[in-house]
Amino acid sequence: MKKILYSHPNITIGALALIFLAVLVAFYVRAIDGVVAPLHAALMAPPSESKSGFDLQGAAKLDLRGLVKPSSSTTTAQ
Repeated sequence: MKKILYSHPNITIGALALIFLAVLVAFYVRAIDGVVAPLHAALMAPPSESKSGFDLQGAAKLDLRGLVKPSSSTTTAQ
């Protein structure tokens, strides 16, 4: 075995490089498939309708002044 490896070093290094690249490509494809499939499912699913909604008219009537007291370092000129 040692005689074959030392007599054809370019072929040995090339074969090992091809095997390594094949393993890397296989892991890359598997990782991409693991990411793309859930992303595709999330993008293709119809958005869920919210029953509660947001009350814009009620929010406009809220008076939030006085909830936060301004600090002495932040003064506003009027």
